[in-house]
Amino acid sequence: YCDLDFAIAELAKYKNICSQGIKNNPTQGENLINVIICVILTARGWQAGHDTSINGHADIVVTLPYMSYQWIGEGKIYSGPTYTTKGLNQLAYRYSTGLEGQNAGGLLIYIDSTNLNQKQILDKWSNSLQDSCFPIIKPNSPCANNSLAFYSTHTHPSSGLDYTIRHMTLDFRYSPKD
Repeated sequence: YCDLDFAIAELAKYKNICSQGIKNNPTQGENLINVIICVILTARGWQAGHDTSINGHADIVVTLPYMSYQWIGEGKIYSGPTYTTKGLNQLAYRYSTGLEGQNAGGLLIYIDSTNLNQKQILDKWSNSLQDSCFPIIKPNSPCANNSLAFYSTHTHPSSGLDYTIRHMTLDFRYSPKD
């Protein structure tokens, strides 16, 4: 997650460009962000791919060579908790296997337009998780290394094992006041 946080911090330096990409074409803008995250993770030593076929086309798939390790990230442009739930359901019920070494993933919430700040969006999302169809078995817990992220643990619908999700935001709003 340190390398993922590094990628998020790097992208924050280019929110003016990412913001324009999302506004020009939301689907392609979201894909571009996912690809950039994969490139950064690959440069940091991971095997990361975008649109990898794992029970569909997962946004970000991180693996290690010759190991069963697999982490899947699903990116969604923020349009309220209902749309974010779509990403959660894709992660839980479509892409992830929940097997040993494949029992963690991430939900990346890309913010391009709202009056809410990142913390408010995460708080709202955390509260709405209680009502999702993916039951929580451990309460949401803050991330010690990133105050704009939290973890939730669920029973994976396929494997029945614990499945941990890290929820995080990337803010691409750009409207300088100078």
